Amino acid sequence: MLGAQHPGAGLLLVGVDGSAASGAAALWALRRAQALGHEVTLVHCVPEDWATRDRAQAAEMMEASRGLLRSEAARAKNLAPSVTVNTALHRGEAADVLSALSPGADLVVIGTDRAGSTHGEDAGVVSLQIATLSRSPVAVIPVVSLRGRSGVVVGVDGSIESAAAITFAAAEAARLGQDLLAVYAGATTGRQGQDLLTDTATTIRQDHPDLVVRLQSPAPNVQVPRSTSAELVHAARNSRLLVVGSRGRDAVKRVQIGTVGYEVLQQIQCPTVVVRMTEQSVE
Repeated sequence: MLGAQHPGAGLLLVGVDGSAASGAAALWALRRAQALGHEVTLVHCVPEDWATRDRAQAAEMMEASRGLLRSEAARAKNLAPSVTVNTALHRGEAADVLSALSPGADLVVIGTDRAGSTHGEDAGVVSLQIATLSRSPVAVIPVVSLRGRSGVVVGVDGSIESAAAITFAAAEAARLGQDLLAVYAGATTGRQGQDLLTDTATTIRQDHPDLVVRLQSPAPNVQVPRSTSAELVHAARNSRLLVVGSRGRDAVKRVQIGTVGYEVLQQIQCPTVVVRMTEQSVE
């Protein structure tokens, strides 16, 4: 068996704010929940500083937030009638609220206004923060069409974080009926990387014997090779899903997501899942 098991708590937390990005995240989450029989909770966050405003103005803003949640819930039920949809209104920043709620979730799903090179300097900041702080896997969904996309891509470097990502990616590929592309994302090149990919494919096939697993190692004799993150993003540019691993720690430490995960989310081209590993998972 590979590392951590595929999440199974049956709850998807979705951050919503009425934007196109959160709409894309909600739709992606609803499709997943419908396929797996999971519940969805739509979470909207109200900044703490609203409480310091004029009472009438604050009350008006809170009612507007409740109205947004009602509208999002109605849209969700229309898109996926069989899915149980709950709503939750919280005070605080989205990154703090969703990370605090994340231990009880199968997956946290958030949208991002980044999409390849078409973004501004501050685009995608909240999604990066949530992916950094969450204690459960995080799916970051860009506003891109999924039509014509195929395959699941996962980064492989031999680490325990990578093993968790492989487990998640293999289960997703099998569930979706898609091929799995394992991309070597380690620091060394040559035979060692190819051997690691071969061993990875063998292990995956033990759990998913019918899954088509393809391997991609760095091209030899390339004078200016892509960075690891660029290699993953390029490999996944037309894929249904990209999965990367990231080691989490005690939430108080607020450890960064990791260079590769951070850069992948900055260049995001397709739905991307960051699979967290807590210190308890590796003890």
